[in-house]
Amino acid sequence: MSFVLAILWVIFAALLCWQLLRWLPEGADKYNPLPYIIALLPLSTYVVVALLFFSIFATEWQVLYASKNPQSYNFAQSYAYLCIAYAVLFLISLKSYTPYWFGRFRSARKQKPENYQEIRVMTLNCRYGKANAAQIIETAKKYHINTLLLQELSESLVKNLEKLGIREIFPTFCIGAQSEHNNGGFNAIFTQYSAISTCNNAVKIEAASVPSVTTCLDFGDAENVCVKFASAHPKSPMRGCSAWSEGILALAKVGNAAETAETAETCELSTLTILTGDLNSSIDHPSFRSLLKSGFLDASICLGKRLKTWPTWLKWPNLTLDHVLFCAKNLHAKAVWQKNAVIDGTDHLAYIAAIALYSLE
Repeated sequence: MSFVLAILWVIFAALLCWQLLRWLPEGADKYNPLPYIIALLPLSTYVVVALLFFSIFATEWQVLYASKNPQSYNFAQSYAYLCIAYAVLFLISLKSYTPYWFGRFRSARKQKPENYQEIRVMTLNCRYGKANAAQIIETAKKYHINTLLLQELSESLVKNLEKLGIREIFPTFCIGAQSEHNNGGFNAIFTQYSAISTCNNAVKIEAASVPSVTTCLDFGDAENVCVKFASAHPKSPMRGCSAWSEGILALAKVGNAAETAETAETCELSTLTILTGDLNSSIDHPSFRSLLKSGFLDASICLGKRLKTWPTWLKWPNLTLDHVLFCAKNLHAKAVWQKNAVIDGTDHLAYIAAIALYSLE
């Protein structure tokens, strides 16, 4: 049993190092294979639980054996320390889930405002333009989507969407500028709102261009609100870990650039930035958490439920790679609803979220 004890301690040390990766400084996760190892951290909880129960069983067996052989008491005590260590490791591993639990608690305490305006967005990675165009349109209609943000589009998919009347449903659109770094296709935004400005490359990253559309919503007696939409798709780690991390970090500029002189003058400083897309990252990645620290809120964290978006062919385990992030200035914004939906032809689920806006007064 001494050999088993040694193996369990070695495994514990490896699992502890795995857990500590989530607290690397921002950008330090850009080295291969760290993005992949960190992405799998939610699975570590199940591994730790299994080893914890095994350690408890081994401890009980050793205590029983020590009752008959007092000389082995110290050995049984070592197993008890191992149980404590795995219990602590289990608590640490819950860090992948606690942001969602706290988000659910905060959401339950907040009351939905009486007067608010709701924006419904849908984001989807179209997988090299192979996503079913008809299902994209049908899903957008079914869930009353105001703004559709797509990634990995192809010219053929855009033509199919146009044939199905996407321009009538979403009269305002902006397609990302052509780039030598297009990773699987280009990004685009289709919205029902009238634009006061558009940009086909709001943030320069080594990946597909990030288009943006800025609109102005009328709150009646309350001040108007400028809303900026952006569709992003940083490179996946397999296309370059450094470019992956730098791309995620650079997206913070989308929120920082929300208050341009034009939008500030038009909308009296009340702004909302909605950044969506396949961000190829999760809450455990230091680079992604840095993006949240810049001022963005994650809709799924706010609602307290982690929606799995990739891959569609596995029921478990799935990862949350697609996100709806929002950043409000001088007004309140709250995620009030979310859902994922299956679209044939792509390995990502469509992610739909509703953001409620209401005045500070």
